[in-house]
Amino acid sequence: MINCQGARPFLIESLEAERATGEKSRAEGEARLRVIRDPLQIKISALYVRLGLAYRQLKLCAAYATEADAMLETKFNKTEIRSQALNGAMEQLKALGGRGFDTQ
Repeated sequence: MINCQGARPFLIESLEAERATGEKSRAEGEARLRVIRDPLQIKISALYVRLGLAYRQLKLCAAYATEADAMLETKFNKTEIRSQALNGAMEQLKALGGRGFDTQ
């Protein structure tokens, strides 16, 4: 028979060392990811604010264009004058309105 009593503490020490190495590696990886993530989150927040401003500007322009279309329809007795640009703007407004930009 082989005596394994001496190998047991070595095995436990080895497993503990591997666990410590794994925890250190995980902590270092999390730190690297935080360094990458934090500036990106700040950038995303700033872009989200700009997107909100652009949404409000587009909404105002679309409202103005809709009013202008209504006046032109009345003046020229046409049923549909709306441009492709206004149709595209309305589609974008609809899509962005579903993302929480429409607060009114």
